[in-house]
Order: sequence, then structure tokens, then C-alpha cells
Amino acid sequence: GSEHAGWAFRTRAVLSGSSSDSDPEGYTVFSGIAIDAALSREFGSRFAAELSLRTESREVDREIGAEPMEPLGSIELLPVTLTFQYRHPAGGRFHPYAGAGAALTIVWEKSGFLDTYDVKTQSGPAFQLGADFELAVSVFLYFGMRMITYTAKIHHGEDDLAEVRINPMTFGAGVGFRF
Repeated sequence: GSEHAGWAFRTRAVLSGSSSDSDPEGYTVFSGIAIDAALSREFGSRFAAELSLRTESREVDREIGAEPMEPLGSIELLPVTLTFQYRHPAGGRFHPYAGAGAALTIVWEKSGFLDTYDVKTQSGPAFQLGADFELAVSVFLYFGMRMITYTAKIHHGEDDLAEVRINPMTFGAGVGFRF
């Protein structure tokens, strides 16, 4: 169980929220569904460190006046997150935790109109709340949410198209294994 120091591997389905927070206004980034994988190291029953990554595709549209939304293409992201967690010693099979750390969001592919623009890799803070529910000594279910601050700065040379907030919040659920 989590009262012993050890390693854990998690895989989870993650839903990222959509965002229309942009400068200039009128850009929308649609929600994305991804598979997240994480490796964590528990240090006793109260502390852990977790390294996670996922790849996700986010569609970007632009609204111009009264015209319908114009699809600009997609941005393929690879967020890599390292968090340090405090695990509440709740006892029993339920193990809630809170974590804070840093994320590096790498843009590895673009499509459509966005393919002609640059989108920078960016780092920033990461926060998470979650809980493990033990099914057996080495198998558990995971539920949680994570916030990664990432703003896509879309530009081409001196031509700045927009700054669009991409990853405001993610929600996930999955299964993990301790070893």
C-alpha cells in the first residue's frame, strides 16, 4: 500500500478544457482528450514526486466579426510535468493528495494555417489535486485534476498573430500499479 516507500506507474484518460482567453480576442482552443502516463516515487506515506507526460491535439478557431468561426488548424502538444506531492494519511483505501511543481509544454507539430506560424515551447507552474483508491495491494484507481499554465504565442517573424491560453485545467481518471 501507500504506507511503504516505492514506485508507481499510472495511466489515465485526461480531458483538457476549452479556452477562449486570447489576445486579441476571438480565438478559441477546443478541449482535448489524451492519455497521460506517469511514474511516481513515494517517500513514506506522506510525500511523493511524480513525472508525467501526455500528447494531445488542440484545434484552434478564430472568430472574425459576424462570420462563422474560421478553423486555423491544430497544435500538437507534449506537456511534461514534475510535481512534488503531499499525501494526506487518511488511512484505509482512500489516499488524497495535493501537488505543486513545474511543467514544460513542447509544441511538436502544427497543421492547417497554423503550420506557417511558430508556436514556442514554454515552462510554467503546475498544480494538482487527486486521490488514489486502492483495489489491491499494488493496484489502484486514480481521480484528479491538474492545472498547467500555458499560453501559446503564435507568431511568424515580426508578425504576432495571437496569444492563446491552451491548458487551463485537466481532469483525469485511470489505473495505477505499485511496484
